[in-house]
Amino acid sequence: MRATKEPLYGLDNDPVPIQDVIQLEVMLGTYPKTASKVLTFLVMDLPSVYNAIFRRPYLTAFNVVTSIPYQKIKFLTPFGIGEVIGDQAVGWTRYLSQVIQSLFKT
Repeated sequence: MRATKEPLYGLDNDPVPIQDVIQLEVMLGTYPKTASKVLTFLVMDLPSVYNAIFRRPYLTAFNVVTSIPYQKIKFLTPFGIGEVIGDQAVGWTRYLSQVIQSLFKT
């Protein structure tokens, strides 16, 4: 990991301090239809429904095709088309949990 002093700005334009920068190998898919890359992540301490956010450069690195309504991404592998499928129920549960927490935040 390597530290950085530059903040990241959120949607509300408030600065969010970056605690660390870390490189991790990310593997998408299910064997044998997998793809892996080493990606750089910014580590922050803030409440979020996400444990990682893949921005456009990361999706481009894997050459993915996304489907928002189906919460699915597809990508090419040497063994055919790999895919990652999201879970709408889990996504909504985490989203609602965060909304409720923010309503009762003092």
